[in-house]
Amino acid sequence: MALVSELDALSARLAKTARGIEGGTMLQIVGTPVELMYRMMRDLAHMTAIRLFLKWNVFDHIPAEDGSAISYAAISDRVGAEEGLIARLGRALVSYGTLRQGPGDGVMHTDFSLSLLAEPLARALIEATLDTHLTALATLPQYFASVGLVEPPNPLQSPLAFAENRLGTSVFEIVHGDLARRAAFMAAMGAFEAELPALAGGYDLSWAVEQAAREKGRVLVVDVGGGKGQALVSIFRDVPALPKERCVLQDLPEVVEAAKKEGKKELEGVRMQEVDMHTGQPEKG
Repeated sequence: MALVSELDALSARLAKTARGIEGGTMLQIVGTPVELMYRMMRDLAHMTAIRLFLKWNVFDHIPAEDGSAISYAAISDRVGAEEGLIARLGRALVSYGTLRQGPGDGVMHTDFSLSLLAEPLARALIEATLDTHLTALATLPQYFASVGLVEPPNPLQSPLAFAENRLGTSVFEIVHGDLARRAAFMAAMGAFEAELPALAGGYDLSWAVEQAAREKGRVLVVDVGGGKGQALVSIFRDVPALPKERCVLQDLPEVVEAAKKEGKKELEGVRMQEVDMHTGQPEKG
């Protein structure tokens, strides 16, 4: 009986491990908390090294031809950096699999590093994450020690403003004050919307079509903080009979301006409203 119990326990553990492998959570299942934290730290260091090489245009100087390499010394000369610094970060990226070790002290591209040059959205996500989001996240302990354990009282007292010593300035004023940072931030938001449409398959809004016939003139759907409208596009795709003219997209003025400028055909007829969530919502569905 003892052997049977041991085999049952082993079987259960193997099944749990298999589910973890399938779901991408292997480390959480079989690793210790220290191992999990080490993995998180390693991922952060990995992303930071990528961000620095993007900022310094290092990837651009690595030959794109398959099998072609360049030395760290040559890269350093081209970007105006110390060879030791470039080599240290480059070897880290080789260990992460982002770059490949070339002959001698050379380094070569991988499919992933080439994709960073070919895919602007991937680059924008890394830039926005490291330059804006992480800046705020890293100083949250000091922020709450300063303001207390409360939510930000207004948009001018945000964690990002605190982190950058610019209290009294909104997040969008901070981000939009730098054209390159603004472009990366807006592109990243677009990438998030495209990859994670808020309601795709999550809710059945077919009832709103029936409600539209019963309550003429009533606003049916209000997308609060809707960005450039990707969630609404997803809704219209799933519920094509939903009247677009009775749907509203609400966001900050800068975001609404970007949405109008982009001019998605799928959003024709949707009302776009500039709002400040700290002062109230002008229209509700």
